[in-house]
Amino acid sequence: MTRTFRQAASDCFTDLSDFIQNLNADVELYRALQTVTKDDAVMRTFSPEQRRMGVLLRKEFERDGIHLPLTERQRVIALQNDITQLSMQFQTTMYSARDWVEVPASLIRGLPHSITSVCEPKWMNRDVVRVPTDPHVLNTVLKWVGDPTVRRNMYVAANSCAKDNLPVLDELRAKRHELAQLLGFPTDRMIGSPEAVEGFIEDIAKQLMTKAKIEQQLLLDAKRRHEGRACTEVYMWDLPYYMGMLKAQQHRIDSRVISAYFPLENCLKGLHLLCSSLFGLELTQTPMANASEQWHEDVRKLALTRDGETLGYIYFDLYPRPNKYNHAAHFTIRCGKRLSQTTYQKPIVALVCNFNKPAPDSPSLLTHAEVETLFHEFGHAMHSLLSRTEFQHLSGTRAALDFVETPSHLFEYFAWDYRVVREFTSHYKTGEPLPMAMMQGLRASKGMFAAMDTQTQCLYSMLDLQLFGEQPLPCTPSTTTQMLHELQNSSTLVPHVDGTCWHTRFGHLIGYGAGYYSYLYARVFAADIWHSCFLGQRGPLDRTAGEQLYEKLMVHGGAKDPNELLVDMLGRSPSPKNYLHELGV
Repeated sequence: MTRTFRQAASDCFTDLSDFIQNLNADVELYRALQTVTKDDAVMRTFSPEQRRMGVLLRKEFERDGIHLPLTERQRVIALQNDITQLSMQFQTTMYSARDWVEVPASLIRGLPHSITSVCEPKWMNRDVVRVPTDPHVLNTVLKWVGDPTVRRNMYVAANSCAKDNLPVLDELRAKRHELAQLLGFPTDRMIGSPEAVEGFIEDIAKQLMTKAKIEQQLLLDAKRRHEGRACTEVYMWDLPYYMGMLKAQQHRIDSRVISAYFPLENCLKGLHLLCSSLFGLELTQTPMANASEQWHEDVRKLALTRDGETLGYIYFDLYPRPNKYNHAAHFTIRCGKRLSQTTYQKPIVALVCNFNKPAPDSPSLLTHAEVETLFHEFGHAMHSLLSRTEFQHLSGTRAALDFVETPSHLFEYFAWDYRVVREFTSHYKTGEPLPMAMMQGLRASKGMFAAMDTQTQCLYSMLDLQLFGEQPLPCTPSTTTQMLHELQNSSTLVPHVDGTCWHTRFGHLIGYGAGYYSYLYARVFAADIWHSCFLGQRGPLDRTAGEQLYEKLMVHGGAKDPNELLVDMLGRSPSPKNYLHELGV
């Protein structure tokens, strides 16, 4: 059934994209909208949201080339259709690309059942297993397998198996560049010009470098102790293993022990806790309307309610399976909007993750990083479900790209505060709550490699800006892999691995298009809100702070200027001070 759903979704997406592009080519509709939005007297008769909607729609028409001569408008539509198809092709390859690596069976036996169950014994040699390069398998092997050759082989295979996406990405870049030239595309980001974006990233990266070098030396020292004094470099396949090892040693934490306190069902109770404590809402499991609503047996449906009234619905699709989206994400299925003075279209969203399935002797157990991911995506979901806008075009996460990650980053903080975590964690066997000392160790370990982790985010942002900025690429040869190679080697302390192209499995290149920097930018806002509004004496689950978050930020979706929302929430302009303090710089 899932294959049928995927094909139907792809067909619908293509048809809807064609419809919207043709609608945005309606010259008479554009002229009417232009007449209204440029008449100050008429605009004053509308509400602020209606005025914002009108201007945004006019700009959307203009981004689709409505102001161009007919032949150029037709070319714009053709380019947009091509971009849609290329984006879908990139994502299909990204999800389905798979290779196998032969690994000694003894090194795999201690891994979770969800990993060992997808490995295949080698024909005629039971001492060797074939391990797939699926992302959740790769991440587990890189973190837990001590043999550096196995880690290297897995990393290289996983980050070269999607090479078919290289020509797709080249063509996608060419189409986007041609489209931008046709439209004379202005920036509409909060931060301003591309130069301002680059300045923001470079400023953050520069402040990180000193601390990052200290972190790199810690990793290299650990590698030398285990692999020999001849080691001179820390590679990509070393990071998860040695970062995890050093965090465990210095702060006396073991992620496998910690996972025992985070059964998935308990973590879902943590989401219920946030809903009830912060907003006075309930999450209630509800049956599917019919059999065709459930695209896989793992999917469950919950209703978000207040005093018995349903505000919206959320689907949870939390376990991996072949050809499924292989990262974590929130997807809007239906936006909210006002239907009349008394009725509102209920939003519907899907929260998609890839957590380990239950084993025969244990439930699905999450690492704390996965708990953080769950809370992050739930922040997106709540933004969609809580917004109450007149227009679906401004509903929930349909806000400025620079701002839209703010609620999701904010919700991560709740997964790091023991006052919240103690309310929903318990050992899956004994029922004992997570010890405070264990949570303190986790919190202390969070900043241990924060500079190198943030350097990686800066790299993602810089690569995104370069690939979808001015052409040709400023490197020789002028290829996306060479651009990646040069950026990674110049802006981080961990070199690019020759022969690999991890960007062919980096889906955010498709979704953001020179806007990935916003992910980092929104962290500044989230840190400021958390430290200013949720760390008071009344604690992070304070209902007053929750209502303030709802009334001043979440309810508005994209219907207000984000700068106004932030100033209203904070009582001042946002500052990077709290975020930089968290990073230890």
